[in-house]
Amino acid sequence: MTKKEYYGLEFIKLNQNGKNVYYCRRKDGIVDNYSELQFINRLSVVSTQFLIGDIADTVVSQNAIRDYTQPGGCDHIDLEIAYPNFIIDEILSLPLVDMKALLEEWLLFLQS
Repeated sequence: MTKKEYYGLEFIKLNQNGKNVYYCRRKDGIVDNYSELQFINRLSVVSTQFLIGDIADTVVSQNAIRDYTQPGGCDHIDLEIAYPNFIIDEILSLPLVDMKALLEEWLLFLQS
């Protein structure tokens, strides 16, 4: 099972006026504890790579990054890397390894 399936997300690519647009949304429009994960909808290839790198650095060093610089498009969302968790808006906390795997799936999708 992929992480997007585990967390009930789906990735959608639409062609709008000749331009591909990528979406991450809750499967079947369900709103639940993992709805905050839809923030990855705003991540570009570069900002996704940036966030994956920060998570990887944190996992290797096992140190929390408290003053987190947010990737482009996410300045209205409070993201925190606090080893061993990734915290979104002080509401949702999930393991860094899960968040990294989910972001890697998003990155592959963006590059497809």
